[in-house]
Order: sequence, then structure tokens, then C-alpha cells
Amino acid sequence: MSKRIAIVTRQMIMGGVERALIAMLEGMVACQLDVTLYVQFPGGALMDQVPPQVKVQVLAPVTWRDGLTQPRWGVEKAVAAARLLGGKGPYTQQCRWSASLLRPVEAWYDIAIAYHAPNTVPAYFVAQRMQAGEKVLWLHGDLDTNSGDDPALMACHARYDRIYGVSRQVVDSFVRRHPHLSPRAQVFYNFVDVQGLRRRAEEGPALPPGAHAHTLLTIARLTPQKGLPMAVECCKRLVEQGLDVVWYVCGEGEQRGELERQIAALGLTRRFILLGNVDNPLHYLRQCTLYVQPSHSEGYCTTTNEARLLGCPVVTTQVSGAQEQFVSGETGWIVPIDVDELTRQVAWCLRHPQACQAVRRRLAQLAQQDEQQGMAVLKEWAKDG
Repeated sequence: MSKRIAIVTRQMIMGGVERALIAMLEGMVACQLDVTLYVQFPGGALMDQVPPQVKVQVLAPVTWRDGLTQPRWGVEKAVAAARLLGGKGPYTQQCRWSASLLRPVEAWYDIAIAYHAPNTVPAYFVAQRMQAGEKVLWLHGDLDTNSGDDPALMACHARYDRIYGVSRQVVDSFVRRHPHLSPRAQVFYNFVDVQGLRRRAEEGPALPPGAHAHTLLTIARLTPQKGLPMAVECCKRLVEQGLDVVWYVCGEGEQRGELERQIAALGLTRRFILLGNVDNPLHYLRQCTLYVQPSHSEGYCTTTNEARLLGCPVVTTQVSGAQEQFVSGETGWIVPIDVDELTRQVAWCLRHPQACQAVRRRLAQLAQQDEQQGMAVLKEWAKDG
């Protein structure tokens, strides 16, 4: 009989965490695992990419009828609702209270996975409101920037049997706060279907036509974490240095208005272009001169990994996972989170195209190795199943 796997995440939005989850779901389906995906919120741009073999359920709120048959659920909901209405408490506590508003899953699973950042609703929900032979915390963010010192969060993490971090830095940040849980923690890089990635890169749309010498690309949600105001400032400085660039950004988010105002104020409306969500931006990685990731924080950046596997030269800031993806100066470039350093490195790359071509050749060799590693993981899953 196939293992029954439950995965809990927030929503299938157009994001790196969610694209990595799609790849993992496809791998699990290939291994004939019985998978149910629970989402905190319905919809999302990537929901239609969930494999049809995966059952999808939206986490339901506790109702007044539930409170009659399960008084404890009703009490937990009332307490949590009162605290949330009070509007006080840090984000991680609000997530803990929000999890108490949701109806526990009564079905039993062999493995239940919380798949998101360490301080979000899925982490609390799986720990407190699911039944499973084994519970897995799958971390897409480090504890240094995600409320890692909160006592309630630390108690929540202790209820997990295994902890996977998507990069060495993510795991190290977890172990620093939970040294007693070190034997349970290990690195598990996001699974990537390299062949599927290449196929989608061939099928995707082309970048808008233009006459600029250099095309820069960023694929990211428009949120403070992604550092896009720094990218706009970097673009301005590149133009001031006489470099003929156009910089495209694929993604949507809360910072769109702020970015549009910044772009207009700097006179970059034809140089820094927000394309919004693009269903399949991978073909853009085949066309751009350079991929730039200006993030302030990441767990293990999916888009830089995709760019790397497609042979696109990358300049990224020094965030979690960057050094595990790139050897700076050989297979990409890693810079401090600083607009001066970012501008300096991007300008250098544009002025030294032969260096970018050398990186493309090295990345082509590494992509073959990654594909073999991915197949090994799939075979291991199949054996365990």
C-alpha cells in the first residue's frame, strides 16, 4: 500500500516556495505516493499546476457546530479570535492563534509535512492539529529572520520528528536555536526536474522586443524581502555609467505602487519594467544577458537555482543558499547586500561578456550532475514507498 502523505502550505501563489513544491509533488506522484495537499487559502496562480493525482483540500475554519460536538475546538477558537481581535502580539503569535481558528484534520497520515517558513500557520497547524506517524518541518527560511527566539515557536518545532532545511544556512540557523534537535535536522535541497525545466524554457514566451544592448532579468514577488528598490537604484546607476540596459521584473506583490513611483521619479519607465506575473518566465532566462537577484533574505532561492540549471549567468546577493548554488567568480557572482556592490558587479559582468560565456559553459556541465542527483532522490523515494 502506498504511503499516505499530507502537505500543508499557505497558498499556491506564483513564488519560489510554491514552484519547488510543484516539482516535489510531481516527484511524489511519480513514486506512486498517496498525496493530499492542504492549503490555508484557496486559489493562487500555480494551483492549476498541481498534478491531478494530488488531492487538494482547503483548511476549514472551526464552526459553531464543531464547537458543540468538540467543545475544546470551540474554546481554542474563542481564545484565539479574542487575541487576534486585540491586534497585539508578534507575527509568529498571530500565526499560532490563526492555526487555532482552523478545524483539525481528523484523517491519519504516514507523514505530515509543514511546507513553508518556520514561523507561519502551516508550522503550527501540523504540529498541533494533525495526526501522523511522522511529522516533518520543511523550512524555507532561516530562524535568524523568522522569529527564531520566540518560546512558543521553539516549543512548536520540538514536536517535529524530522526537520528539513532547503540550504545549509537554514539548517545551521535552526540548530543554533535547537541544539538538542540537531540529530533530527538535515539539508534537503529543493527537488528540480531538470528535463521539465528545460522543456518549459523552450516553450515559454519571448521577452518584449527592444533595441537595448543588455537585458537584465529578475523573477520575484514584489515584496520587501526581494530587495527590488535596490535593483531600481542599481539600474539608474548603470544607465548613468553609460550602459545601455533594460531590466525586466516578473512578479506581483504589495510593493508595486512604491516601485512604480520610484521608477517614475528616476526616469526609468523605459528601462526598468514590471511585467507582472508571467505563467512561464523560464524562456526569458534563455534570452537575458544576466539574471540578477537583489534579495535581502532567502531560504534557498528557487529562481537563481533555475537560472543556474538553464545556464544563465547570475549575480545574487549573499543570502542563505547562495554559496551552495554558486562558487563566486566561477559559476556565478555573490555580492554583499549593498547597492554599490551590486552595481559594481553587474557593470563588470556587462563589460566582460567573455566571463559570462565562461560561466555558461561551466553551468552546462553542472546541470548534468544536478539531474543525476535528482533522479537518485526519486529512486530513493520509490524504494521507501
